[in-house]
Amino acid sequence: MTANRRTTDQLQVRSVSFEDHEVLFDVGDPPKGIFIIESGTVEVYRASGDREIPMARLQKGDIVGELAMVEDKPHIRGARAIGHTDCLMIDPDQFAGLIENSPPGVRMIVRSLVRKLHRTNTLAFGKSLPRS
Repeated sequence: MTANRRTTDQLQVRSVSFEDHEVLFDVGDPPKGIFIIESGTVEVYRASGDREIPMARLQKGDIVGELAMVEDKPHIRGARAIGHTDCLMIDPDQFAGLIENSPPGVRMIVRSLVRKLHRTNTLAFGKSLPRS
């Protein structure tokens, strides 16, 4: 992963690049940022023992890593680059500041949406199981 910092309005982001099959984050990793895909493809997968089961392919404009950041819990899914991929990354401290400065009602709605999305993903794709 290569990285450079830049500021967009009041939000400070880092430009990061990943090579083919490079992992952005794995199942069980603590949240390390929100990734906004600028170019390339990111595959989201769940773990099932030693296997990785693809769930989605995300492309330019898609965001990944936000669920773990909102919940401040380890990732229950993994993500890896398919081919060279460039992203903008919002660091945990930046995101915490955004959330902290949001009205309480907005924080409550965002957390509720994340819980519902996790339930939907689990029903559709199953849970990640520990690696053997």
